[in-house]
Amino acid sequence: IIRAPMSDYRVRAATLDEQTTVAHDIVRFAGAEHGFNCDQRPSYHPDAAKDAWQRTLAWFGDHLQASG
Repeated sequence: IIRAPMSDYRVRAATLDEQTTVAHDIVRFAGAEHGFNCDQRPSYHPDAAKDAWQRTLAWFGDHLQASG
């Protein structure tokens, strides 16, 4: 558990770098608030949502393997 406010994402990133071997990527989207990816919320931010989804799919492609 990382004990740092989300606003201090640099502390979270540094902690992940120092204490884990888990692949991670922390991105802050300017103007995007909590829930920015949900198009049913007033906080929906379409540009950030599109970018975040593309990053998510790319991360999955880089770090997950299909079983079979």
